[in-house]
Amino acid sequence: MDGRRLVRAVARGVGAAVVAGLVGAVLTRGLMRLIMIVADGDTSFTWAGTAFIAIFYVVFLTPGAIALAWSTARWPLF
Repeated sequence: MDGRRLVRAVARGVGAAVVAGLVGAVLTRGLMRLIMIVADGDTSFTWAGTAFIAIFYVVFLTPGAIALAWSTARWPLF
């Protein structure tokens, strides 16, 4: 039963990390664009840069998201 629970926790954790990473990347790019508009700079961005930000967020959020999905506590802190 622990194997099934682990697979479910990994799937939920990775899914949560992907969603949060993509939302974070969109918010980051929006904030960067806003700052460049205020600073009167070049507001163009590359897709490669946006993809790198999203991948960076997803990779670093995944371990914590899996740990939270594995936890049986109602409000896990650690």
